[in-house]
Amino acid sequence: MKKSTALGEKEEDNFYNEDQKLVQWKFINVAELYKLSGLLDGAELYSRIQESDNADLYIELTNKKAAHILQNSKHAFLETI
Repeated sequence: MKKSTALGEKEEDNFYNEDQKLVQWKFINVAELYKLSGLLDGAELYSRIQESDNADLYIELTNKKAAHILQNSKHAFLETI
């Protein structure tokens, strides 16, 4: 997940849209993981732009999903040892 986070943060951006409103693309967290094979290291498979009326709630839910993934990943790793 560290590498995914670093790649996501690298893609953050700020710009003004055609209405001269500031748009901020922010990486929040890794909220989904999929096991794949045969892809190039660092290749983007999927991304989603989310516009939310309640940014704080969206960020909270995304961070909860990421925490759940991290918890289950650690648990799965311990079971394989």
